[in-house]
Amino acid sequence: MKKNFLIKSGVHMKRILTIIVIAVLTLSVKGQIISQYIETSSGTTPKGIEIWNNTASTIDFATTNLVVQQGTNGGAPANVVTVSSGTLSSGAVLVIGTAADVSGSGTGFKDFVETNGATFITYSFSFNGDDALVIKLNGVTTDVFGTPGVDPGTAWTGNGVSTANQNISINDGINTGDLDGWTDPSTRFSTTTTDNALTGFGIAPSTSTLPVQLNSFTAGLYENKIKLNWSTATEVNNYGFEIERQILKQVQNDSNGWEKIGFVQGHGNSNSPKDYSFIDQEKVAERSRSYRLKQLDFDGSFHYSDVVSVNNALAKSFKLFAPYPNPFNPNTTIKFSIPAASNVSLKIYDIIGNEIANLVNGRKDAGEYEVDFNAKNLPSGIYFSTLRSNGNTQTQKLILMK
Repeated sequence: MKKNFLIKSGVHMKRILTIIVIAVLTLSVKGQIISQYIETSSGTTPKGIEIWNNTASTIDFATTNLVVQQGTNGGAPANVVTVSSGTLSSGAVLVIGTAADVSGSGTGFKDFVETNGATFITYSFSFNGDDALVIKLNGVTTDVFGTPGVDPGTAWTGNGVSTANQNISINDGINTGDLDGWTDPSTRFSTTTTDNALTGFGIAPSTSTLPVQLNSFTAGLYENKIKLNWSTATEVNNYGFEIERQILKQVQNDSNGWEKIGFVQGHGNSNSPKDYSFIDQEKVAERSRSYRLKQLDFDGSFHYSDVVSVNNALAKSFKLFAPYPNPFNPNTTIKFSIPAASNVSLKIYDIIGNEIANLVNGRKDAGEYEVDFNAKNLPSGIYFSTLRSNGNTQTQKLILMK
């Protein structure tokens, strides 16, 4: 079975990589993640997702709401489910289904899940295989399923795994959410069934220890080529890493499949940090590309890393973009770009000039960035985001409507 190995990171600001990026961690965080997903033809059931609480604490939804957002046909994610009551114990799963029964089969989705000892909640929202889903706990994103803002056509597919008309389960060993999103579901999921069977729903994923703990995985420009850097915290039975690349075609945002472009020998067994690097010898062209690592054990089993993407969109100017959405409640995304490495400040002010939040304060490489601003503790009103760097200042108005 294809598996993913852990990338440790607690970063909450999303970096849009460009070919002038020097180092960016793949974003992932422990929390409430989608551990199983089933989608059938439009208008039928079952459709549902399993949410896994892989933290060490019980969640009280009365004080910490769980929200599911849906991005339809490449649209911006909007709230479709809010869980505001009940609890979810550490290590337990919660299943959210669009209906309690499976249409035409006489099988109860709710009964099946509860027989496995899990909680089932019915919400009458409907999603298809080409819709993105975002999981948020108390306003903070913990997992992204698919890629918001992207319409893949009928489904996201890759290596035989599809988000249309299949029951798919998270790969063994993955216990962090994906905050960047993905277009190839096989990087995180494997096919459980290709029909409406409910196999696996209500059973928490395995928490077995992974053989290789990856600390970081970055991509950057090196003499007009892409250089990959990664490091491990520990290694067990690590034969090495195959480097795989996927290049985005220029027509209809389609992409080539994953191809092996190199191999780097591992250190076998190690309890100390190890650093690795690899240079893609193909010179940077006007096409976006993605990379992932296929870690190989000596017994032939393998595990995939998360994907790091590099695009050809160089930041050419200092700019603070309009927030989206705006008006908003309570979250909005603030995007900015800087043309050169510099100290950057991004702050939020109220209408009389009081500083409300300090979102960014430090040195950043050239490129584009996105920051999530959560105003759940603020009253409705007009606010301002102000970006400062190298003597330049730009401001955008935000409208919070509760």
